[in-house]
Amino acid sequence: MISRAMSATEEQLVANTTASIQMHGPIWIVNTTTSRRTVRLHHVVSGASAQAGNALLYDAAIAPNSSMMLEIPIMLQPGDQLRGKADADGVTAVIYGDNRI
Repeated sequence: MISRAMSATEEQLVANTTASIQMHGPIWIVNTTTSRRTVRLHHVVSGASAQAGNALLYDAAIAPNSSMMLEIPIMLQPGDQLRGKADADGVTAVIYGDNRI
């Protein structure tokens, strides 16, 4: 399990530097504030940057004190990253299911 805080600055949530990583578990995005938050989550391939074309979530709304689950298999090749950001502090990404191949 990987747990990373998300903020208004784009953050690296998972980086792959060696072997392929199969992400087969859910990704939970948790809003621990009393305000609505929006989040972005990107699968960024090696040498690219986060943009609308590689978004898994793009300005997805999360209600106050709630969470959302994204269950999608992701294969991270060497150099790939999962990157994310929220419109403000108080959001955490919890990532399960890291299987190195």
